[in-house]
Amino acid sequence: MFACSAASLGCAGLFESINGATRTDEEKAWLQGFAKKYNDTVASSKKDFDSMEAYFNAIILAHDCSESAHGQLELGWTAETVDGPMRVEEAQNKCAKLMDVIRKKGTSEEGCGYASLVVRGGEKHEGTTEWTTTVDGRRNSDAIEREGFGSSHGGARQLVSCDTVPAKGNKPAPLWKKEHIAVAEDFCEKGSIIVYTGTDWKIDNATSDAGRYQVRSLEGQCWYPKARVGAEFSVPPKCNDDGSAPGGHSCITAAGKLIVK
Repeated sequence: MFACSAASLGCAGLFESINGATRTDEEKAWLQGFAKKYNDTVASSKKDFDSMEAYFNAIILAHDCSESAHGQLELGWTAETVDGPMRVEEAQNKCAKLMDVIRKKGTSEEGCGYASLVVRGGEKHEGTTEWTTTVDGRRNSDAIEREGFGSSHGGARQLVSCDTVPAKGNKPAPLWKKEHIAVAEDFCEKGSIIVYTGTDWKIDNATSDAGRYQVRSLEGQCWYPKARVGAEFSVPPKCNDDGSAPGGHSCITAAGKLIVK
């Protein structure tokens, strides 16, 4: 038996050095690839982005680094990085933090945004004839998100061509009461252009432990005039194989090219 010395490698480091010597060529290649993702993420976090394309690709790279996986043992492996030898798990966590840094940094390039809007106007439960008066809202409930990116990654504005942004909003139909309009203005945010498309209630059926019920809602659109692109914007999804954008707005090709519709 032998004792692991904390003053030297320690047990984990000693086992890693032994295992590293017997690692397969494929495993070594994965580690080298992971180290490159980490190094490139570190470099990107120190840049100022002058284009939306570079900005979104840097976020995607950092996310890829934070989520990289080879199997079930790679978290304990050590990668040779620009910051020195680092356990894969530690490097992944740092990439996640750097992604937030890049996200908040934004880019100097300007773009326009869009978000679908749903304002819920109450529920009617089985056995009752009255609608509740609870009002709330949601943005982009129908949006196609990039795989791995959800609400936790922030950004409710979908990037769109500024040519598609209307010059002004419209007057809501009489069905829109002041409480519905207030929710729409709150969710779309100050400075947005709101188009109230709903002229009648949309009724959806739902179920819960308490039974079946109906939800009624009104729909609208939030449009955002040209502004500096940053954390308010969602990361565009992957383009379809034919180059088209899922959802019809913007996407990023496999080669990293940003397409804005």
